[in-house]
Amino acid sequence: MLLKKADAPETWQLEAVDFINKLIARRPDCRLGINGAAELKTHVWLKEFDFKKLLKNEYKPLFVPSRGENYDKSSFL
Repeated sequence: MLLKKADAPETWQLEAVDFINKLIARRPDCRLGINGAAELKTHVWLKEFDFKKLLKNEYKPLFVPSRGENYDKSSFL
């Protein structure tokens, strides 16, 4: 089942919806990335993304979890 633009968050670009749909294609041989990571990197949605900067750890995370345990035990018996 493909993601429709109308079902995506309002802030999503049409290119983002296309990217997701190509990743979740039913047939594995039709999925984006089947021929390697270069396919992902050249998708129009990622055209402005600087992968070299990513490899150098130069991006600051949008969210940094607090120190301590990484899950909430209250959900478990």
